[in-house]
Amino acid sequence: MAATVIVGCGNLLRGDDGFGCLVAQRLASMLSPRRDIEIVDAGSAAGQYINLLSSKDDPPSLIVIDAGMFGARRGELRLFTPDELGADACGHSLHGWPLQTEIARYPGAAKALLCQVDDDGTKDMSLDVSSDVRDAVAQACTMVCQLTEVRA
Repeated sequence: MAATVIVGCGNLLRGDDGFGCLVAQRLASMLSPRRDIEIVDAGSAAGQYINLLSSKDDPPSLIVIDAGMFGARRGELRLFTPDELGADACGHSLHGWPLQTEIARYPGAAKALLCQVDDDGTKDMSLDVSSDVRDAVAQACTMVCQLTEVRA
């Protein structure tokens, strides 16, 4: 089992909401194959994946990457611990599951790396990602490499 599991979540059909998936895909191409890190593009099923992971494997470290709304400018990244993820910070993720609840009950060390988006993912379907969020993908990959002490 990998020491760190990185879970990207989002919906690529909802533009900026696909941020976590885009980061997971890029990290997978940068860092795979590795035994110490598992990278999962969980789409909009991240809550179910984390539940499954918690009940079976319990890797020591979990990083969830997602789009969120926490009052910053679009494309800004912020790393949250479970305690910092209150209803005022981002409440539920944009995928209908309580991000704070899931990572707070995770038995290992858990963090959420969120990218500020301008909408809650309920707008019309679109493959278009804003330039701010697209730029944040590369920044997020750098942050994850620093967090995991991995050279890309």
